[in-house]
Parts: sequence; structure tokens; C-alpha cells
Amino acid sequence: MDWALVYQELSAVALFPWFFLGITIYLAGHVARGFRTKRLVSRDAHLSLLTASSIVIAGYAANNIIPARVGELIRAGMLSERTGIPASQSLTVVCIERILDGITILLLCAVAVVMTGSHVQPFIGIVPLIFCAALLLLLFVTYAPQRLIAFISKTANIVAPRSHDAILRHAAAVVNGTAYISQPKQFCAMGSASILIWLCDAGLFICIMQIFNITLDFWQVLLIMTIANLGVFIVMSPGYASPGYIGTFHVLVMQNIVALGYSQSIALACAITLHCAIYIPIMLWGGAVVLWYGISLGLKLSLARKARPLETSLAHIPETKIIGKQSVSALDEHATRFMYRLTEAALPLNQYELSNPATVVSCCADFIQGEIRNLSKKIQMLFYIGMLGFGTLVCFRYLKLFPELPLPVRIRIFNWWAYGKIPLTRQLFKLIRSTALLSFFEHPDVMRCLEEKNDKRK
Repeated sequence: MDWALVYQELSAVALFPWFFLGITIYLAGHVARGFRTKRLVSRDAHLSLLTASSIVIAGYAANNIIPARVGELIRAGMLSERTGIPASQSLTVVCIERILDGITILLLCAVAVVMTGSHVQPFIGIVPLIFCAALLLLLFVTYAPQRLIAFISKTANIVAPRSHDAILRHAAAVVNGTAYISQPKQFCAMGSASILIWLCDAGLFICIMQIFNITLDFWQVLLIMTIANLGVFIVMSPGYASPGYIGTFHVLVMQNIVALGYSQSIALACAITLHCAIYIPIMLWGGAVVLWYGISLGLKLSLARKARPLETSLAHIPETKIIGKQSVSALDEHATRFMYRLTEAALPLNQYELSNPATVVSCCADFIQGEIRNLSKKIQMLFYIGMLGFGTLVCFRYLKLFPELPLPVRIRIFNWWAYGKIPLTRQLFKLIRSTALLSFFEHPDVMRCLEEKNDKRK
């Protein structure tokens, strides 16, 4: 391998427009994966398309850095936590998706082999048997659930009678995981979605090959895509244990392109660019999802650990733990400029004729700052990490820091984050919006305005 030629090929790459078009098509395939996940759990939970797609992306991002496809378990865990369905059911949904993916890739590979007259690589020989067996098992669970439950119940009574009920609960969760595809029409719909998903992957391959002037017909590209994915998809494949599939993916793509008459340097450069187009957007999107998920889950766990039954007397509760009742040191704290501007955007100042709005905002901001300082260190850290991400995104969007933006723009940004359609942003801003409104309506000036309004109505 002449690495100088590979470097030369990569240096001469013109990424626009094919590279970005390929990434767009590839991400569209992941949105289709999210749609498939959304439909598979639709009987038991409501999941938005964005959340479902993000869960899928997070699993793929984990697979990029952890070998043996541990990301599938992470994906199942996130799906269970987001929807509330049992872990056994969410793992069943992930298994259904992987079986559908495997069958789809094999069908596309078979069609491509027939259309191109090529030979199948040795490690693919046993794959049809594995996925056919998995498909038969899935069909049995889906269309004969009573027999499965009866068999498991009898077996559990003999082998582990004490665990019979627990085993039966897991079996019921597995059956519920297959409920959506119990109708043949819906099963075919999920199969069609899987075909669309992998055609999007083939679209990425086509776009990247255009960068290097590799002119292959559709069936040749489809064959390369299916072989490369099978090489990192199944347990006995050479790339299964490779984190990020580095090495194996490149070798499989390069070998197939070289076999079609292109040089090794061009083939390897194309494989490297392909891997970057797959790896970079998944890690960026997946990293953001994992960050938000970690903040959300950390807040929930921290609050759950600190939850205690109330005593008969509030005297037993530490003063700094009662919301709205701050320690003397907290009362001496003044809000930062960022917190003041954020509080100003959170308050409905235009709805009340206040004599001194700035004083009201300052008091509310100081109150919020004190409440935050009375939280545990872990929750404070998670909150400040979230605020750092918020400030960074705003800065990228407007090329200005949040406190420097005009008030109408800040109000619009705050409303989008605090009251928008994304649950994680709403949860991040829940502390700010609830505490700000609480302190606002308890302020003497605001209470005076409310009394005047009531008097006028009378």
C-alpha cells in the first residue's frame, strides 16, 4: 500500500456537494429507523419521532466506541427509561429491529449478487441460516404467544418454581414487544421501512464514490454496502469485536472496490471518507443525546435518592433544604449577569404596570440564585453543565452571548427552551421558570398590581 498516494487522493477530495448530500441521506435513514422504533412501541407508549431517532443514534454512537455491539443494550435501556416499558420488552424491540435489518441486508445482498453475477465472501455463507432461524423464532413468538407462554410456564415450574412468576412476567413483556407486528400488514410495513433504511445507506455509498470518480452501477454499490455491513454486523464476522469497526470496514470496502478494477489507493481513500461520513455525524448527534440524557437521568436519580417522607414537624428538616427558605449566606448572594438576563426573559413583565421592573427582576434573580446554591453539589453541577450547553448553542446561533441579546430575542429563546416540544429542554428550564414565577408573584409590587386589577374588576 502506497500511503503517499492515499494521502494524495484524500488531499484532492472536493467534499461539496456529494459528501454533505451523502450525510443527509444517511441521517434520513436514521430518522426512518426512529420511525420504525416509534411504531414498534406505539401500542404501549407514545414516543416522538425526534426522541426515537435520538435513541437509535445514541445506540449507534455507543457501538462506534464500544466493541461487541454493547450499544444495543444501551439503546434498549434508554428506550425503557424514556417510555416506561419493561427492559425485557425494550430489548425485544431492539432484537426485532436487528432481525429485520439482517434479513433486509441479506435480501439486498442476494439481489445484488444475482444482478452482478458476483461470488459471496466466505464469512457470509452461514449468515442466512442464523437469520432464518431468528426470523422463525420471531414469527413463533408473534403469532403463537399462548403456546410460548404455556411452554415457559411449564418449564419454569419444573426448573425454577420459585422464580416462576418473575420468568412469566419477562415472557409476557417479550410477547408485548412483538404486539405491533402481530398483524401481517404491519409486519410488512416494518419490512418496507427496513428496505428504505438500507437503501439510504446505499445512497451514502453512491455519493461518496462520486467524489473519487468511482463509476459503478447501482447493484455493484449495493453489493459493496451489504458486504461491508454484514462484515461488522454478525457475531462471527471479522469486524464484530472492533470498536467503531475501524480496520475491518475499510478492508471490506477496499477489497470490493479493487475487485472492480480500481487502484488500492483510491479504494482505501474512498473507504476512509465513507467511514468519516458515517462516524462523524453519528458521534456529534449521539454525543449530544448522551449528554442531555445523562443530565436528565442524573437529576432524576439525585432527586430520588434525596426524597424522604416529611416529618410531623418542619423543625426536623434542615433550613437550607426547604424551597423558598434560604440560609443567610444564600440571601447574601447576588445573581450573576447571566441569571439576571435569563430571569428577565422568564418573567411576564409586560403584563403588569410595575413602578420599578428592574428591582423586581433583581429580587427574583437573587432568589433563584440562592435556591440553586441550596441544591446539592451534584444537581448544581448538572444544572450548570446544562446552562453551559444552552449558552454555547445560543452563541453559535446568534454570534453573541445570551446576556447581550435584546430582550425580545431573549424572551423568544427562553420560551422555546422552557415551553417547547423537546422534553429535555423543558426539564432543564423547569427550575428557572417555576422558581422565577414563584418569586415574581410573591413580590410586593406584583401583589399590589394584582390587588389593583381585582379592585378595578369589582
